[in-house]
Amino acid sequence: LRYQRYIELAGGIKPDSLNKKIYIKRANGNIEKVNGYFFSRLNRVYPGDTIFVPINPEPQDFNITTFVADLSTTLANLAAIFLIIDNNSN
Repeated sequence: LRYQRYIELAGGIKPDSLNKKIYIKRANGNIEKVNGYFFSRLNRVYPGDTIFVPINPEPQDFNITTFVADLSTTLANLAAIFLIIDNNSN
């Protein structure tokens, strides 16, 4: 499989990920820099390899858009749970 698929299986690239600094440590100890998350299709991952996706040590400040989106999702989930509980108690 290609390294992008493994990253997706692990939860994907996060907002604070440094996706231009991804590298693969091969099972034999060699380090291979990946040339961009979306542009490199040549980097395959083999048994024993490790993919490193560094995180930005200086993340951006509070993002109101992300916060509102997360809050909306949480509130919608709570509303659905309360609706299910209410329907089951009747």
